[in-house]
Amino acid sequence: MRDYKAERLMTINKPDIALVSPPTRAYSHVVPFPFIYLAAFLEERRIRCSIVDFKSDESNINEGQIEEQTVREILNINAPYVGFTCLSAEYYCVMRMIKKIRELGYK
Repeated sequence: MRDYKAERLMTINKPDIALVSPPTRAYSHVVPFPFIYLAAFLEERRIRCSIVDFKSDESNINEGQIEEQTVREILNINAPYVGFTCLSAEYYCVMRMIKKIRELGYK
């Protein structure tokens, strides 16, 4: 039996854009302030945002595992738009994630 109430709430709360921090920043304990500022700006204009920024204290979790988690979270959010932050050194990591989410059916 379908839970229409939960389904409706998910549709109402679905973000319009997902802002993604690359997994290369997972071991940094810096809060993604640029995303927070951008999200506040967009939310004032009624554009719902979700920030994807995984942090890890565990040294046994590698960047590939965090990349997989990030891709899964992007697909779960399923926002119409996805924005990535990226420094030159993170370019290939971000491009891998973009390719992976497209392969998994994200449009």
